[in-house]
Amino acid sequence: MPLFPDTGLWADVFPRDRLWRHYFWHVVRSTIPFVVIAVFALILDWMTHFPIEIGVTTYEVGGGALGVFLVLRTNSGYERWWDARKLWGGITNQSRSLATAAIAYGANDQWKAEIIGWIALFGHAARRRLRGDLELPEADHLIGTDATATLMTSTHRPVAIALKIADLLNEAAGQLPPPILMQMERDRITLIDNIGGCERILSTPVPQAYTILIRQFLVMFLASFPFGILQKVTWLTPLITLFVAFPMLALDEIGTELQNPFSTDNVNHLPLDKYCQNIEETLMELLADKSPIVHDE
Repeated sequence: MPLFPDTGLWADVFPRDRLWRHYFWHVVRSTIPFVVIAVFALILDWMTHFPIEIGVTTYEVGGGALGVFLVLRTNSGYERWWDARKLWGGITNQSRSLATAAIAYGANDQWKAEIIGWIALFGHAARRRLRGDLELPEADHLIGTDATATLMTSTHRPVAIALKIADLLNEAAGQLPPPILMQMERDRITLIDNIGGCERILSTPVPQAYTILIRQFLVMFLASFPFGILQKVTWLTPLITLFVAFPMLALDEIGTELQNPFSTDNVNHLPLDKYCQNIEETLMELLADKSPIVHDE
């Protein structure tokens, strides 16, 4: 029987997955040096019988300032994560909009199948580019081996796919209603804007000076904290240090994690695989002229 069940309250408090293993044990390991310092301060006080005390007031003021810095850093990381999520929501919406218009107003089935394959491939190409993955195995079954071979020679595959979609729209320009063609072109351009926004997040991390300064302040605060509470709590000093250090270090870790919402090395990465799979499944379903199945809640 597992120590923490997979359902109920314990499933939320102690999830038995990577999130639990990564955050809990990683942060606990980071707190150990500060707990060791607290034990050292306690032993030193016991051996010397000399009252070691800095004063709690200093830490009340410093802790408040440090908390504000940590919250600002975490909010900055979350803003990047949420911005990336909105951009990928745009990729999903524009892909569906393009596909719906293509199927509804396309002239022939061959053209529809071809443009749907390229639209569905855009998300896969964007996901792999953001993760630094040079492979694109989804291309073979979506656009065919010959087109895949040509596409793989491109440096920026999402833009190459967008260009191919533009060629297909130009090919059908005389058959599509002008307002529909203009809307499809706007959707295509928005796809490029969205991948550009994601690349902006990826290539512009939070300034290192900001991160380093906060961590220096955090280390100094936690390393000296036991000496500020030693005379107040005596033998409870290591335990109190642990309870103070853990949430502060956890906030610092969360701020670091949220900086890159695309990397699978981070626990809180966006589920891009799921997004791309949903886009492809929806587009293939539309192409097959099947209505989405809606389940009553």
